[in-house]
This record gives sequence, structure tokens and C-alpha cells, in this order.
Amino acid sequence: MRNSAQQLINYILSFSDNDLFIIRGIYIWITNNIIYDFKYSNVHMTSSEVLRQGAAVCGGYSTLFEDLCKLANIRVKTISGFSKGYDYKIGSQFSLTQKPDHAWSAVHIFGNWYLTDVTWSSGYVDEYRNFVKRLNEHYFLTDPKHLIWTHFPYDANDSDYNRY
Repeated sequence: MRNSAQQLINYILSFSDNDLFIIRGIYIWITNNIIYDFKYSNVHMTSSEVLRQGAAVCGGYSTLFEDLCKLANIRVKTISGFSKGYDYKIGSQFSLTQKPDHAWSAVHIFGNWYLTDVTWSSGYVDEYRNFVKRLNEHYFLTDPKHLIWTHFPYDANDSDYNRY
């Protein structure tokens, strides 16, 4: 499965043609087979590189998820923004002059958009900056009312950001 995104999606599609099951298959495969690795923090990775390395940070996770969904003809968008991750300090505020620090996905199925974060679903970073592999289902098709507590999307072209 690590040879190509096309080979991987063909495998996933062999089980179902239902968009929800396909997205679920993509999600489960990534969360089980890709690990979070800080050494890729400042590297833009393609899907092929993520598959070959078996490791990435959020950008790589999201790129792989997006490319697999597109190969399955499922509408998807990668969202970048700010997160309350392992290094977030309570009471800190995001500054719109900061560079976004996280990426996650929106998928369109059954006429609606849903949010998914395959990175945070894969596990978490502990206080020693070690990745702990542990599936967290909360980040699969998460209600935006819940995700907004930890994920804040950013669009540099949106002039409304400057009003707040």
C-alpha cells in the first residue's frame, strides 16, 4: 500500500463505493499507518513522501487525506489555522500575525461538509514531545461547534480578520 496513493485508494475502494465508508477507510488507514514525527516540521511533503516515510506532521497527514479523497472523487479541502495543541498555554491568544500551526480537513458527503483531523486522531504529543500512538475518534467528522474549541481556521485573504 505504500507504493502509491492510487494503489492505496484502489485497495480501499475494493471494499465499498459508499462515500462514508471510503472516508472512514482512508481515515483508519492513515491513523494506523502514519506516525507523527517532528523532523518533518519544516518540510512540505507530498502524499508519496508521506506513504514512503510512514511519518509526517499535520501538513503531510492532511495532504495524504486530501489526495486520497480526491482520487475517490470525494470533495475535500485542507484547512490551515491555529490549534490548541501540545504546546498551547491556557490563556494564550492567537495572533493573526503568526504563521498557522496546524492543518486538518473538511470533506463533503451526503450534501454537507464535515471536519476531520487525521493527525490528532492518530495520537498525541506528550509533555516530553514524544508521539503517543492512540486512536482518538473525536476528530472524525467532528461537529464544528466542538472543533472550534481547539481548531481556529485562518485565511490570510479574509479581510474580516483585521476587524477583531
